[in-house]
Amino acid sequence: MENVENLTGSTVLVVDDNPANLGLLSSYLKRHGLDVLVSESAESALELLLQNEVDLILLDIMMPVKDGFEFAKDLKKEAKTKDIPIIFLSALKTTSKKLEGFEIGGVDFITKPFNHQEVFSRVKAHLTIQDQKKKLAALNENLTELNAQKDRFFSIMAHDLKAPVAAILGYSNIIVDEFSDLTPDELKEYSFSVNKVAKEIHDLIENLLEWSRIQTNRVQADPQHIFVTDIVKKTIDLLNASASNKGVELADHIPPNLKVYADGNMIFTILRNLISNAIKFSNSGQTISIVSEDKDKFISISIKDQGIGMSLDDVSKLFRTDVKHSTTGTAEEKGTGLGLILCKDLIEINSGNIYVESEKDRGTSFTITLPKEK
Repeated sequence: MENVENLTGSTVLVVDDNPANLGLLSSYLKRHGLDVLVSESAESALELLLQNEVDLILLDIMMPVKDGFEFAKDLKKEAKTKDIPIIFLSALKTTSKKLEGFEIGGVDFITKPFNHQEVFSRVKAHLTIQDQKKKLAALNENLTELNAQKDRFFSIMAHDLKAPVAAILGYSNIIVDEFSDLTPDELKEYSFSVNKVAKEIHDLIENLLEWSRIQTNRVQADPQHIFVTDIVKKTIDLLNASASNKGVELADHIPPNLKVYADGNMIFTILRNLISNAIKFSNSGQTISIVSEDKDKFISISIKDQGIGMSLDDVSKLFRTDVKHSTTGTAEEKGTGLGLILCKDLIEINSGNIYVESEKDRGTSFTITLPKEK
């Protein structure tokens, strides 16, 4: 028997009104590791096709009620069956019949009585072609996604770096050109503006580099049992000044002994992005709460703000690389949306999930879940 490991698991449908032919072909193909479905009519064959995924059809031409050519025409009209290759079976050897079969969409023609070796060789050839088509389609889909990610990357680089860099140049030019004429307050104001924009660029580049490493599989998680409160306090310490400048309070409600099994640096990056977003979209006098819930096998951590919220349409655009979506903060802070995409990738690397609930003018809640154990 020939080596057919690459065809194992392929499904062939044999349609012939002669039970002897069905039994002969079915038995022979099964011995070669193929899954075989059989039918004695076009009607029952259609039912099988609707209920199963079929890779190849061996179809007899001379059948009662509806012959093989008529049935093939019907199959080529249906989305589910139009791409399944058909090999016609017939005792007729005329060239005109073969041409008719090819015009309908058949890929091959086997004449009766069957030569087992010929049958298998033709079946193997067309199953191999079909398998290659599927692999090429999967590769094409993957390339399309990679291109979308690449376009997203360069779009952010081109658009979102241009504006802040131009702002830094503008402020620094004023400082350099008019330094002697500037009052101390004006100098402080321009310096503060330069510093603010530089921080935005720093955060953007940090997210871009981290996201790029994830897309090229250069990021590996190093999960350990870590205290959630340690990561939350570290994040709050980093962002407290930014929150205070906007008059926003960061409220830590995480219990002291809560542990998760995750990569601490990655969780810090996730919380930094989510809390930074909450600050960006909050107004003075509002509170951002960081809360948790101990579930059966995982811990949920939520960042809840009282800010401007989002519409359902805006929520649906989050976490997508093929849609450019960004919203200006309450103090005109700029964003790219990449931070949330980065959060989603990092949380999935740590076997967790991320969810969002939001209502326009009523605030937003981002929730991440992380496992307790390995």
